[in-house]
Amino acid sequence: MNTLKTIGGSLFLILLLASNFGMIVERFLLVGTDRMQFNIGGTILEMSESDFSNGTVAVAADKMNVFYVGVDNPITVAASGIPNDQLELLPEEGITINKRTTEGQYVVVCSKLGKARIRVKDKKTGAIKAVEFRIKRLPDPILRLGGKSDGTMKSGMFRAQPGLTTKADNMDMDISCQLQSYTLFYVCKRCDPIELKGEGALFRGMIRNVIDRAKPGDQYIFTNVKARCPGDKAGRRLSGLTFTIR
Repeated sequence: MNTLKTIGGSLFLILLLASNFGMIVERFLLVGTDRMQFNIGGTILEMSESDFSNGTVAVAADKMNVFYVGVDNPITVAASGIPNDQLELLPEEGITINKRTTEGQYVVVCSKLGKARIRVKDKKTGAIKAVEFRIKRLPDPILRLGGKSDGTMKSGMFRAQPGLTTKADNMDMDISCQLQSYTLFYVCKRCDPIELKGEGALFRGMIRNVIDRAKPGDQYIFTNVKARCPGDKAGRRLSGLTFTIR
């Protein structure tokens, strides 16, 4: 677990945390006579009590300062000794900030990739602190059928599947990516391979017809898969699936 020392030089404390990734302040702990710690998503920030009361800036690890384009990125803003209604958030171009009903919480929406800064202003004193964030594309979702990303499946279970699903792993956010198109190769023991073009997540038409034929020994290969996620200007290519029926 990392421990970071705080740095000084500002009039107030700013914690801008992507709370939807589990990186939230859990608690404050006094450790000894002069220093205190608090846990932010597994990273320990350490400072003296006097620094905290004077509003010294605490900076978390760089990996925490990440937004994803095209989706809601919740953040929490806190300043030592300053009421939340006295703080003003000033985004750069390409960033929109919407205030939530809960005090100190906001939602950031980004429309571009790269880097951007959010400036936090003390409206009473005019003091400003800028925090830089990386803006990244959402990771590729994983294509699945019946919760599986490859392998074997019993014929009855395979025929019962309504369609394909796409979900990004290791993310607390509920991200919905639209499956656009794919190619299905159906290979059976006593017939010529069949190639079909599918659109959308649900099995329809001829795709549904060959899915319903599933019997032990058959193979189904989903390839050339394209999906579009929030923030994408065009569809992205995903890894395919191969299932053998047993």
